[in-house]
Amino acid sequence: MEELEEKTKGELYRYFESLYDPAAHSSKKAPRKLQLSEIIVVPKLFQPRRVDSELVEDERHIEALIKTIEKGHELDPILVMPIKGNHVCIDGHHRIKAYQRAKITMIPAEIFTGEFREGWAQCIEGNIKDKLPMSTKDKMEATWSMYILTGFTWEEIKLKTKAGHGSLGRMADVKKRLIAKGLDPSSLTWEQARSGDKEGEPLTDDQMEAIKKEWAGRLAKTFGTKISDSPDIFAGALKFYSEQAANRVYDSLKYWYGDREAEENYDDGEIEF
Repeated sequence: MEELEEKTKGELYRYFESLYDPAAHSSKKAPRKLQLSEIIVVPKLFQPRRVDSELVEDERHIEALIKTIEKGHELDPILVMPIKGNHVCIDGHHRIKAYQRAKITMIPAEIFTGEFREGWAQCIEGNIKDKLPMSTKDKMEATWSMYILTGFTWEEIKLKTKAGHGSLGRMADVKKRLIAKGLDPSSLTWEQARSGDKEGEPLTDDQMEAIKKEWAGRLAKTFGTKISDSPDIFAGALKFYSEQAANRVYDSLKYWYGDREAEENYDDGEIEF
């Protein structure tokens, strides 16, 4: 599977979809045990959020799962999709991490046998319902992927991701402008799509990271600790500089760190990201 690492999410989606034969699987099979070594993980396509042991929330979640395993309790079966003789993990990446660290080799799994896009959507729906909250950034990326790749209607996407109508409207507008520029929206993350929509050619992840670090260095050199010491003054200065710029920075901060009020009301229904 190493050759898949260079593919975009859109390419991966089409690749796995082409290998999946729904006619060969008529119904969802009962949970069974699988060898952990037989299960393939493709997080770029099937994990809508990062599984990173350096993130405190992820590490705590994995440790809690390990403790459950060590007490002799069984975790919920992971969900896998049979593709060309392989079992690919759709939902359960944190559980797989926990099993690996607990040195468990046989694990409970459930085989998904429905339509490919419904199986792929399970990776998003499973994480939306999970006890470990998804970040706003991850929710936006998942919603964009579902909108661009699957052909689900807006109402279906809203039901599966809890995204609001306004969020999908913005994505539709960005998609139209990218296509008008001759760009393939399915080859871009939502962050890249937003970058390409606003600034011309979309930046790669490495390019964006390099620019962020350069600008961070400039801020540190110019302001030192003043921004963190006096955030209200800095925010006011940014608004004096350009109210439009301040609003766009605010939108980006909500994208990266979330809207606290929206996060608190997330389970109550649709939210705008």
